[in-house]
Amino acid sequence: MDALTESTELVRDEMLACGMVELSRREWLARIDAAGYRLEHNNCFNYTNRHNAVHYRARCVSNYNDKLTSRSFAHYQERRDSRFEALQDMRRNCFVFERGRIYEL
Repeated sequence: MDALTESTELVRDEMLACGMVELSRREWLARIDAAGYRLEHNNCFNYTNRHNAVHYRARCVSNYNDKLTSRSFAHYQERRDSRFEALQDMRRNCFVFERGRIYEL
């Protein structure tokens, strides 16, 4: 096991230890759908997170669009209701670990 793989596993263990919930990719996509959003996959990419003391393999996931309006969840005119709160709660408290990468929700 190389050093980057080890540090990625360490970050995953730390996330679990502090109470974050690990979701499968299927569970994550189901939560996005239930909240009324869809993921724009063309804005997702793999990279190595080097912004922290421990470097790890990551996947950037940044573009959730409302299924009704097609606007980004972060758009200033986008709704701020219970479905938005469900999305934000998932982004704060959950993560996906797949193919050796931590998805940054």
